[in-house]
Amino acid sequence: MGGCCERKCKPGLVGISNFVVLKGEKVVKKQKICDCIIIQNTTPPQIVLVELKSGGVKHDQVIKKFSNTLQWISEFNSVRFNNQEYRVTMLLLVKRRLSKTSHTTIRSHGFKLKGKRHFIITSHCGLELADVYKEPGWAVTGE
Repeated sequence: MGGCCERKCKPGLVGISNFVVLKGEKVVKKQKICDCIIIQNTTPPQIVLVELKSGGVKHDQVIKKFSNTLQWISEFNSVRFNNQEYRVTMLLLVKRRLSKTSHTTIRSHGFKLKGKRHFIITSHCGLELADVYKEPGWAVTGE
């Protein structure tokens, strides 16, 4: 999983198969997007946006990266996949503890996707995606 790692901070992929990892900075060069986009080949496709933080977290920059990435995913989907439905999960993985202000601001900021508000999941590096998938309401379907 070398494609989604920052200073030993990475998501766990035990039990996850048929996926590809896109490195954000290599996919989109004109604006800041999330560190990684993990696309799992399922029906509908599962897309996990991952922002990795091994140091300090600036909540406004994190929110902007997720917003930019969601916009890119929507445009990419309309051009390449004829607006196919997909499911999105947004993960912020941190090596250090988030400040209470950053945690509250990031967790409370929702993004609308198909009329539903969707929130960023915050956790520590190494969070297993399979564990996220077990939680009810872990993703929102978009198109």
